[in-house]
Amino acid sequence: MKTSSRILAFDLHANDAVVASYLDGKQSQYSFPNDRNTACRVQATIQTMLHATNLSIAAFDVFAYHCGPGRFSGLRLAAGLVHAMAFVGGQRIVPCSGLLNMALQAYAVSQTTLPIAAIVPHQQSKGFYCAVYQYRGGQWVTILEPVHVDSLSVVEGYDCCVSNQRLPLLEHKNGYVFSPNISTLLDYAMIQADTSVSTKNIQLDYLTKNLFKPN
Repeated sequence: MKTSSRILAFDLHANDAVVASYLDGKQSQYSFPNDRNTACRVQATIQTMLHATNLSIAAFDVFAYHCGPGRFSGLRLAAGLVHAMAFVGGQRIVPCSGLLNMALQAYAVSQTTLPIAAIVPHQQSKGFYCAVYQYRGGQWVTILEPVHVDSLSVVEGYDCCVSNQRLPLLEHKNGYVFSPNISTLLDYAMIQADTSVSTKNIQLDYLTKNLFKPN
């Protein structure tokens, strides 16, 4: 599979926001507090990166972003920004959830052929975000789509688990603790570049009906 050489990635799901680029084999990233000033900081960071590389937004092949779970305001900003830029420039889009991000890290360490259950505790509801992925046939397969649950009974039958926190469930299985990171997002975007979403396939009438509904 042909991989992209120029990727711009955004992870705005947590307390720290991260913008990163992969340009011709070299990765660079910028971090800043994820707060009410994030939108302005993202724009300034992009300009800084473009100035440092003497490139324009049009020079990037793919935009990637963390699509959740996480802070709603940050997730909305990342998704909106990426889709807007890609729609204007015709680039491709690679979304990656934090659950898949952690599963990718667990696979890199274990090379397991087993399904990997990814878990993110939800502090406010005391529930969990869960999904199950498996690498087989040279590609990632989603066995359980990301879902919010009250208990971990949906993943108790899986022998390999990963979470961003140390959980009792991990102690009795092939358990791993990883937090989503921008490097894994960039790596995933590289291998998914040719199968990612094209903004040319997004129907404007759908966007009009669903994003611009009258109050």
